[in-house]
Amino acid sequence: MKANQRRPKKKPKREYGTGGVYERTDRPGVLVGQIRYQGKRYTVTAKSKAELKQRQEKLVTSLHRAEIPPGEFPKVEEYLEWWLRSSARDVRPRTHDSYVLNVARVQRVGGSYRLDQLDRSTIRRLYDDLAASGGRGGRPLSKRSVQQCHAVFHKALEEAVQQQILPRNPTAGVPPPAPEPRPFKTLEIVQLSALLAATQGHNYGALWAILGTTGMRLGEALALTWGDIDFKAPRVTVNKALQRQRASKYVAERKSTLVAAVPTKTRYSRRSILLTTAAISALEAQRELQKVGGNSTAPGALIFTTPRGGMVEPGKVTSLFHSALERADLEKIRVHDLRHTVATLLLKAGEHPKVVQEILGHSSIAITLDLYSHVAPGMHDQAISRLDQALRDAQPDREGADD
Repeated sequence: MKANQRRPKKKPKREYGTGGVYERTDRPGVLVGQIRYQGKRYTVTAKSKAELKQRQEKLVTSLHRAEIPPGEFPKVEEYLEWWLRSSARDVRPRTHDSYVLNVARVQRVGGSYRLDQLDRSTIRRLYDDLAASGGRGGRPLSKRSVQQCHAVFHKALEEAVQQQILPRNPTAGVPPPAPEPRPFKTLEIVQLSALLAATQGHNYGALWAILGTTGMRLGEALALTWGDIDFKAPRVTVNKALQRQRASKYVAERKSTLVAAVPTKTRYSRRSILLTTAAISALEAQRELQKVGGNSTAPGALIFTTPRGGMVEPGKVTSLFHSALERADLEKIRVHDLRHTVATLLLKAGEHPKVVQEILGHSSIAITLDLYSHVAPGMHDQAISRLDQALRDAQPDREGADD
C-alpha cells in the first residue's frame, strides 16, 4: 500500500450474540437478523436496520426477564424465585446477594401463600413470623433484618404490580418494625494520632491512615491503585470499590465466590479528597514496602495487597485492624468506625455538614445529618458561642462613647 493511500475503514464490530443481517430472497425489503442467547438462536425480522436493532434489543430484554411462573396467582415462593432470576442482571452483585438472603427469609415463613392472599393482615403476620423465626434454623430476626426483608419484598411485589399480576402492592400500607439506631464508637483525635504513629511503616499502616483521614469505605480504599494518587496535589480519586461476590445460581458468570473491583455505589461516591500530611507519609512508606516485597507500584497496581500481590479480601481486614489497635494500646472498634471517626471529628471542628457529606460520598445530606445527629448539640453550642462573640465585638466601646 502506498504511503499516501488511505486505509479502508474497518467495518464496526457487531455486538456479541448478534449474527449477520441479510435480506430475505422470497420477500424483498424484509431484513433478517439473529440473536444467540443461552445456547439458543432466535430470528428477528424488520424492514430497516434501525427497526431490526430495536427489535433485537427488545427480544434480549424479554429473554433476560424470563417468563412469569404459570398460573394466574403463583405462590410467593415461586414468584420470588422468578423475580430473583429476572433481577440478577439489573443490579450490582452485592445488591443481588442481599436480595437472595432476604428472599430466603421471606420464603421460609411465607412462601406457601398465593399472591392474591397477601393483604395487610397477612403481611403483618408475615413480619411477626420473620421476627420470631425467620432466621436460619428458626432463629429470630432483629428489627433491622425484618426491615431489610420488607424493603426487598416490597420491591419484588412492585414488579408484580408492573406485570399486572397484582392491582396494588400489599406491603405499601404496612410499615415494618423500626429498628433502634445502631451504635458506633469513634476515636478522639489524640487516639487517632496514636494509631497512625504506632503503625507508621508497618504492613497496612497506610490503610489505617487513609481510612482514618479520608473517611473512605473499606472497599473503596482496598480498590485504590497508585494511579489514583496525585502526590503533588495531593489528592486521591475514588471511583471504584473492592467487593466479595458470592457464587450465585441466578448468574451464570458467578460460579464461584470471588473478590472483584466494581464501580462505586452511586455517582456521589465518585469523588476527589485532599490528602493529609500523615496520609502522604504513610503512602510513601507503603510504596517502599511494596517495592521491597517485589510488588508493582505501576499506576494500575493496587496500593494495598496481600504479601504475594493479590487483592485483599475485605472480610479479613478486621483481625489486622484489631492487631493495629492493640499495638497502639487502644480498645477494639470496627474498621468502619474509622469512617465515623472522620465525620465526627470534622463536625466537632465546626465543618459544614454539606462538606462532610461530599467527603464521605453520601448521596444525601439527610443521611449525614441522621447518622451524626449526636454531634449536633455541640455544633449548636459552637454556633451560639460564635454569635455571642460577634454581638460582643459589634458593641461600641463604652469608654469611647463617654468621651
